[in-house]
Amino acid sequence: MTACLSDRELLALSEHAGAPADRDHLDRCPLCSHRARALDRDLAVIARVLGGPCPPEAAVVTRPRMRSIVSGAIAALLVLGLVGLWSGTRRWPFGPPESTDGVAALADLSANVFGEDGAEADAVSDVDTDVEMIASAFDSAGPCEWQPGGCEDEAEPLY
Repeated sequence: MTACLSDRELLALSEHAGAPADRDHLDRCPLCSHRARALDRDLAVIARVLGGPCPPEAAVVTRPRMRSIVSGAIAALLVLGLVGLWSGTRRWPFGPPESTDGVAALADLSANVFGEDGAEADAVSDVDTDVEMIASAFDSAGPCEWQPGGCEDEAEPLY
């Protein structure tokens, strides 16, 4: 016998099976006996791993399903739509002003927020054009100029 044993024949001999001629070759051939010892070590490691405790389960990361994302978006849109319908049918206490003219509406808003002073309201009502109104605003005295001491904090910046 000049040919060495195949892996299948070595496996059969490691399980105490096989032909007697193969057993004789295994005893005489150093290469086959080395391969048989390596096969026995590998089988022992496999048997030890398979006979041991189960490995801990790995954490499985799952992606959210597209169906759940879409259904969540649809539910959110429905809720927003219902809130919009409900709030649209409700009358808000601060509705739009009654006048449809934009300038008159802003004048009403300004009067409601800041109030009207008698002297300044009369001065503004006498002004006919925008240019005259701007000129009168620059010509009028500032809040500290009419005080007896004048503006004392002119040296200090306001920022």
